[in-house]
Amino acid sequence: MPITPGVWSWADASGRSTASFAARGAAPLLAMSCDALARQVSLIRPGTATAAVPVAIATTDGGRTINAVPSGQNLVAVLASTDRLLDSIAFSRGRFAVDLPGLATLYLPSSPELSRIIEDCR
Repeated sequence: MPITPGVWSWADASGRSTASFAARGAAPLLAMSCDALARQVSLIRPGTATAAVPVAIATTDGGRTINAVPSGQNLVAVLASTDRLLDSIAFSRGRFAVDLPGLATLYLPSSPELSRIIEDCR
């Protein structure tokens, strides 16, 4: 599948190391944010649900399904900073996929911004 159009950017958002993927001038399609005190990385995707929903993450060395919970107008999945799935995302060859029911599957490029937020959390 072709990579979803957009680019990764990094920012310190409210004291959190955050990488966001968006098309130029558009709202982020996905963000990954580090809570350094809790040592957790949140994957944030715009969307709504009434209960937890499965998020399928596919990388070149495998993948896993995790749960995302509704938080305002977003769906948020939280991983421990030491979770091996984060390494799989950061070091996936070229791209990884994020699939939530009812939303378009994202095919995102691996990027140094992702490694940065993961390392910021460890």
